[in-house]
Order: sequence, then structure tokens, then C-alpha cells
Amino acid sequence: MSTFTHSIETPQPSTDERLAIWGLSTSLIHDALREGFARSRGRSALAPSSTPAMDVYGDGFETLAQMLVPLGWKNTPVKNQPRITHPDSLVTLSITSAHNVGKQKSMPITNPKGSATRNALTRNEEGTLFNLATDKQRFSIPPLYFIVYERVEDNLNIEISQPCNMDSSNCIDNWTDRIILPTLTLNTNPFEHKPQTDQIFEVPVEQIG
Repeated sequence: MSTFTHSIETPQPSTDERLAIWGLSTSLIHDALREGFARSRGRSALAPSSTPAMDVYGDGFETLAQMLVPLGWKNTPVKNQPRITHPDSLVTLSITSAHNVGKQKSMPITNPKGSATRNALTRNEEGTLFNLATDKQRFSIPPLYFIVYERVEDNLNIEISQPCNMDSSNCIDNWTDRIILPTLTLNTNPFEHKPQTDQIFEVPVEQIG
């Protein structure tokens, strides 16, 4: 008598189902990064080359923190690396730019990182992979995930991913867990820093005498 076994495939949770464990959503992340991304697209050739990426980095993280801190998240920077931590210590988020963001078959590669990131890689081993059944547990030291972004013309590729390795140049080149978000596409004109030379000003003239 033969025995047949049936395998049951468990459907993978969607991006927003995974983010919801932390009280986040795609729309919240997009809203946080949109203004900085729009500003970066409006920069002139006279701006320093690093400015557009820093628009997303600085404005994006600040806006995200302004959204989350009133909800109980804590501002927890480490050695000048911006971080915010979930109120139940489920996760700590930072932010970085990288190449190959949002590509299933390629790992994002960041610019060189410092000791704050390297120290976090060891602690990340406690946080293992994201699991809907167990991730509501409280970690004594929350796993560190990065909001990883890449600017490609009018598109901003984004993922929220957990680093697990730095190469000899101190660049993150491997990630234990990756939550790839839908691309943020600008649907309005970016901010433009141009003088308005065609505007007509009416100045009242008062007759004297």
C-alpha cells in the first residue's frame, strides 16, 4: 500500500503584511521619503554632487521620525548614525543609499560604513529572519534594518533590509532579510530652485508735494 504525502505551500506574506508587524506601511514610507526625493530631483548642477542623495537621507529620515516618534518610537542614534526604535523593541531602523536596490537577483551594495554598523551585524544574529509567528516577541537589543534607497531618474527604489555582512571596504554587500517595497515614482513636478524673472511687481508710487 503506497502512501501519498501532500505538501501545502504557505503563501508568502505581502510587503504590507510584513511591515504591519512593526506598525508601518508602504504608503507611510513613501510619504516620508517623497519630499526629500522631490527636492533632490530639483537640484541644479551647481549643487555639490552628494546633495541629491543627502536630500533623501536627511529629509526622509527626519520626516519618518516625525511621523513615528509621536506613536512611541524612540530616537536612538548611534555614533552619528540616525536610528529609531520600535516602542516594543521589535526593530531599529536606519537609512542608507545603495546600488542594486529592489532587485530580487542582486544584493544592494552600500557606501562604506563605520563601527556602528559593524557592531550591529553581530547583534543582528539574535534577530534571525522575519517570522510572522514569532516576531512580536520583544528583543533585548532590536535587530537593525536599513531603509535602503536608490535614485533612478524619477523613481526611488526602496527596500527595508537587514544587513549581515560588510566587505573589506566596509560596504554592506549581503543582507539576511529583504522587504522590497513598490517603487516611489514622482507624479508631480520636482521642486525647482530657479529665479522668477518674468514676474511683474506693482509698486505703489506716492506723489510728494
